[in-house]
Amino acid sequence: MWNFRHNLLVQFSVTSFVILAAVAVVLIYTLSSMIRSNAIDDLVDEAIGATSMQILKAVTPEDLRTPMVGERYDSFHEFVQTSIVSNRTARIKLWSADGTVIYSNDRAGVGEMFPNNENLLAALAGENAVEVSVPQNAEHDLERDLGTLMEVYTPVTFPGETQPGGVFEIYQYYAPVAQRISDLRMLVIFSVIGGFVALYAGLVFIVGSGWKTITRQKIQLETVNRELADRVTEVRGYNNRLSQEAVERALAQDALRNAEEKYRSFIENVNDSIVVLQNGQTVYRNPAYEELLGYNVEETAGQSFLDNVAEDDRDRVRGHYQARLRGEDVPDQYEVRLITRDGSRATVEVRPRVIDYEGEQATLVMMRDITERKQLEEQLFQSQKMESIGQLAGGVAHDFNNLLTAVLGFSELAAIQLASQGRVNPKYLDEIQLSGGRGAQLTKQLLTYSRRQVGELQIVDLNELIANLDGMLRRLIGENVELVVNTAPELASVKADPGQIEQALVNLTVNARDAMPTGGRLTIQTENTHVGDEIYDMDCEAQPGDYVMVQVSDTGAGITPEVLGRIFEPFFTTKLAGQGTGLGLSTTHSIIKHNSGWIRVESRLGEGSVFSIYIPMVEDTAPKSLQPDRINGLLTGAETVLVVEDELVVRRLTTEVLERQGYTVLSASDGAEAVRVMEDHSGRIDLLLTDVIMPIMGGYELAERYQLAYPNGSTVYMSGYPEPRVSDQDIRESEVAFLAKPVSIVELTQEVRQTLDKRPTADAVIAD
Repeated sequence: MWNFRHNLLVQFSVTSFVILAAVAVVLIYTLSSMIRSNAIDDLVDEAIGATSMQILKAVTPEDLRTPMVGERYDSFHEFVQTSIVSNRTARIKLWSADGTVIYSNDRAGVGEMFPNNENLLAALAGENAVEVSVPQNAEHDLERDLGTLMEVYTPVTFPGETQPGGVFEIYQYYAPVAQRISDLRMLVIFSVIGGFVALYAGLVFIVGSGWKTITRQKIQLETVNRELADRVTEVRGYNNRLSQEAVERALAQDALRNAEEKYRSFIENVNDSIVVLQNGQTVYRNPAYEELLGYNVEETAGQSFLDNVAEDDRDRVRGHYQARLRGEDVPDQYEVRLITRDGSRATVEVRPRVIDYEGEQATLVMMRDITERKQLEEQLFQSQKMESIGQLAGGVAHDFNNLLTAVLGFSELAAIQLASQGRVNPKYLDEIQLSGGRGAQLTKQLLTYSRRQVGELQIVDLNELIANLDGMLRRLIGENVELVVNTAPELASVKADPGQIEQALVNLTVNARDAMPTGGRLTIQTENTHVGDEIYDMDCEAQPGDYVMVQVSDTGAGITPEVLGRIFEPFFTTKLAGQGTGLGLSTTHSIIKHNSGWIRVESRLGEGSVFSIYIPMVEDTAPKSLQPDRINGLLTGAETVLVVEDELVVRRLTTEVLERQGYTVLSASDGAEAVRVMEDHSGRIDLLLTDVIMPIMGGYELAERYQLAYPNGSTVYMSGYPEPRVSDQDIRESEVAFLAKPVSIVELTQEVRQTLDKRPTADAVIAD
């Protein structure tokens, strides 16, 4: 232990000595440099001051051109000794511009030339030059190392001149500098020795005190070690248990990691689209969602989910999302249309759930692409219409035969009466007109029903819609089923697609008819109703509010509870093969949902079924009438009209009506003949009244030819069936003149007069 203490003192002593010595050397060098630098600065300042304040007053530019001799030298020498040197050991020189010594303390040096003196040349260039050298009589090594002979060359520039006229040199031996540095060195050495002794004494005291403390604490540590040995035994037992728990925890973590990997693999490879939303932003999306939209992760980073939702659905999705985060009851499944990268729309079935995602509340949205299913449903929707039309064919043919019988019979009676009595009973004509009107209405209803609908939502009076369907529904159900219609007075309006609602009612009627093969009663009734919070027990997709209810009930066999839960599934049917597609009720369900409504069914075996359709009310806005608007009275005119119609009887009737009203009428059987008529006619043709579908040249091409020939002319189109190139919606939006056959003479004269009164207008292309 003594060796340890001894070595410690020695190590500390050597280290301290080396450090102090190094500090002393650095200090000596630093202070020596500072002393010498200050001495040089003092000499330079003195030389500059002597030059500017004394030399310039004692000499003139002419004095610096020739060496000083005689009295001139003595006078300047006395000036230098009294004014500049002042009893100091210093030597003075005054140089001319060519390097000649003009004056020197040593008279023998006057007249010497040193033109290559670098310091002299620097001063003549306008700069102060300083040189420090070792004096020849240096007494100490320190003087030789530092150099204490200092020379300063200062330019002498007279006022008004830019170049120095000469140079003032002062050089002096600074012995005090060396002495001060020597004294400093001794002071530092003594300080180092004193510091070393003080540090060593302090160390001895500290080490001695520390050793006593260590000895005392050694005894305490031995006691603590014994206690620690006992604790170590306990800790080892704990460690064994912890090791076992660590192994179990590691196994659990591995199992959890494997489960997470399996779950992630499932999520990443599932066909359904899955996204996680926080604050409206998409924080996670699986590959199926990106494939559905056509975007990758980088393109949709930070994107709002609503950015990809069709504009018509955004308010509904936003409302559901906010209500769900507030904990309110909202539908747990609904349909949304998404906009893909190429601008098309994909319909998805959305199932949202509130979850915890990375410590914060979020919404997990699972989406299944049902675009193809919706397209298939749409196709099947149209197919069902055609199937229903096939079922209607027999009844329609029967009705038309009855109507034609009435028309032909009353026409014959009118002809007989006219031949025998010279007059016709107006009753016969009324019956002919009534039968013709019923036939026209039947044809129009059949064509509208069979045509593919564009899904236009409009204000509809469901009472009027059901009244218009009455005849068709009675033909569908047959004579062994009684149809009872109970419509509520002052029924509120709804916003819906009338064609689709008609299809839904036809599907429910056919379904009810099939449930009553031996006959029964089918009841259709309407009423205004309010549904409150109990709606959630009725349908999870519905919302409380005011509705118009249409109820279709039958007295058939009823539906079992097992079948009742599946009746709206596509392709599900309980009928025998070849007797049903299983799409009627599923299509009806989709139609009602598309029109913002919902459908409820109640049924018991042996007691029949009740289908209740709920469609939201709208504000008290006058619904668009499903019947054409008629204006009484025949309008007249004097313009020239070209009538083009391939059906002879229609062309003759149209020509006769217009001529009776005062028009000049030209006629043609097709477009080619009409072109020839226009070429042969020398006057103006004010209006073209043309059928759309004709042989050789159709109405559209003819209208273009007519417009070239008569730029300010007007065109009215006629057609007996819808032209497939353009929809009814295009007809309405184009605001062109169009007459749907059959046309009454009131409608004909009214449309012709109104079109002529709007001239000049540009023609527009419409649907036939």
